[in-house]
Amino acid sequence: MHEPLPEDLKTALNSDLEALKAAEEAPGVSVELLRFTEKVAIAQTRAQAAIRAGGTKGSEDGDEQGLRLDEFRFDSKVLRDLLGGLEEAADGSVSEIGVSVLVRAVNERPEILEAVTRACLPGGDARILSETARELELPVEALLLVGRLLAAPFVHEARLSRGASERLDARDAEGREAGRCPACGALPGLAVLDKEDGARKLLCSLCGELWVAPRLMCTACGNKEQSKLGTLCLDENDPRWIEVCDVCRRYLKTVDESRLGADDDVRLRAEDARTVHLDILAEEEGYVRSTF
Repeated sequence: MHEPLPEDLKTALNSDLEALKAAEEAPGVSVELLRFTEKVAIAQTRAQAAIRAGGTKGSEDGDEQGLRLDEFRFDSKVLRDLLGGLEEAADGSVSEIGVSVLVRAVNERPEILEAVTRACLPGGDARILSETARELELPVEALLLVGRLLAAPFVHEARLSRGASERLDARDAEGREAGRCPACGALPGLAVLDKEDGARKLLCSLCGELWVAPRLMCTACGNKEQSKLGTLCLDENDPRWIEVCDVCRRYLKTVDESRLGADDDVRLRAEDARTVHLDILAEEEGYVRSTF
C-alpha cells in the first residue's frame, strides 16, 4: 500500500489526470498513449512523495543561477521503485521495449541505473548515454526518454524545495539562454501564450518551472531572424501549433490560452499526449524536437 500523497502533489496529479481525461475527446488522440501517460504521472508523483519523505532533495540549495545538477543526489531505492512503475506503465505500450531492456540491464548491473539517469540531466555525459544505448542496442532517444522520466521527480522536488519563484522574465537574456530553464537548464517542453497579455511563457520539460521568453526566438538555438522562423499546423483555427526554426531544424509545441475554453487547464503531460499529430507533422517536414 502506498502512503498518502502530500496535498500539493495530490492536487497537481489530479489536475494532470483530469486534463488527460479531457484529452480523450480530442480528435485522433491515442487512448493507449493517454493511459501510459496517466500511469507514468502516478508513478512519478509517488516517487516525488518518497523523495520528500526521505529528505533526498538533490543538491542542497543551488544558487541564483539554478540547481546544482552536477552535485545531484539520487536515492537508489526510489529510482528502482520508479523504474518498476515505468515498467508497469509501459506494459503493452509503444514505450515497452526501452523500459524492459533497461530493467534487464539494471538487474544484472544495478549501478547502470543512476549512471543513465545522471547522463540524462542537462549537462550530463552524452558519451555515457550513447555508449550505454549502443551496448543495450537501443536508440539513444529511447534511453534518453526513460532516463528523463526517472530524473524528473528528483529535479522537480529539488526545485519545489527552494520555494516559489517570482515571475521569471528572460526576455532580455542574451542568445539561447532565454530558452533555457532558469532553474535546471533544460529546454522547454511547451510554449504557452498568456491569455491576459499574450506573453510567451515557457514550461520546463524536466522540472516544471515557468518563465517568460522573447516571442520570436528559437528556444533551441537562440535564432531571432524572423525569415528563419515559422509555424506548422493542420488547422488554422486550432489553438495548438508548432513553431519551427530553419537554422537548427528544431521545433516547439505552442498553445494559445486565449483560444481555449474558460475551464481548460494547460498541463504539459496532457498537451504532449493530445498533440502527437503535431510531432508527426514536424517530423514529416524534417524537424526534430529539442531535448537538452
